[in-house]
Amino acid sequence: MTPDSQPFVLIVDDCDSTRESLMVAFEAKGLHCKGVVDGETALELVTEGLCPTSALVAYHLAQATGAETTRGLKSICPNIQIIATSTEHSRRDEMIEAGAVEFLGKPFDLNLLFRHVTMEFDQDAH
Repeated sequence: MTPDSQPFVLIVDDCDSTRESLMVAFEAKGLHCKGVVDGETALELVTEGLCPTSALVAYHLAQATGAETTRGLKSICPNIQIIATSTEHSRRDEMIEAGAVEFLGKPFDLNLLFRHVTMEFDQDAH
């Protein structure tokens, strides 16, 4: 979580328009978020002390797959709830095995995504 104990979503997606659109949508819902372009940057942030409540991780990333990024995030922040995304639905099992709690195929419904993220926050609060 962030220092002020507010729920925080890390968005890891190499597509600028997807990442930026998700950030705008999360912020419009009153959620704190940060977007990064690759798994390496995401891992650097959590290594430096940022431990998001949830992360939205795309499968296709530069330098590391979403599965590798998920395993790395979970090793540093074991309680992070990761929602995996990909246009390739065949990646679902790989992402779940890596530690994702949910997989959403792209394009996904934003309302469904918000339900998953807020459900994770509600579970964190208990």
